[in-house]
Amino acid sequence: MNATTWKRLYLVVTRLLAPLCAALALLLFYDLAATATETDNARVVATAQRTQRARPVFIIEAKGRYSYREDVSARIFRTIQLGDTLHVSLTPVFTEWKTMEVVRNGTVVAATRGPELSGMGAMGLLLLMGLAAFLPERILFPERLLSAHPRIAVVVIAVPVIDFAAALLGARLVQVWMGHIEKM
Repeated sequence: MNATTWKRLYLVVTRLLAPLCAALALLLFYDLAATATETDNARVVATAQRTQRARPVFIIEAKGRYSYREDVSARIFRTIQLGDTLHVSLTPVFTEWKTMEVVRNGTVVAATRGPELSGMGAMGLLLLMGLAAFLPERILFPERLLSAHPRIAVVVIAVPVIDFAAALLGARLVQVWMGHIEKM
């Protein structure tokens, strides 16, 4: 396959996937901005602490309408006891934690924002990078790519990876909505 054919194929594939990236980014941003439309009361059934990259990771498991296995802060982990109730408000699209309150004997003992919200925002910004597929060809494929500005090389490599990840994320989202995969 010569360079011209590869460039054409690259541009066709990335331009086909770019609208999916934009749609998923809009869904993520809507999910972040919208008020919680669903709540769940889950009972804490397990807690665990492990080390990852020489740093402690605190995990709680809870069961309600959905099953949860979430990383939490050390403060929340020390507060939670087995049998506590978690009052969780969920985002409207991806049903991620927007807020969470630890309730013990009818009293709120701790509250926090969802741990994945900042990650959702970052992923939305990355997915918007998929729109770089619509940049003029002279920007994506300068005459001398290796001697061109290093940021251009990053865009050339990152755009198809992000577009492919968006396609996988979109397929998983469809499976969740159709009920083939349970929210975990």
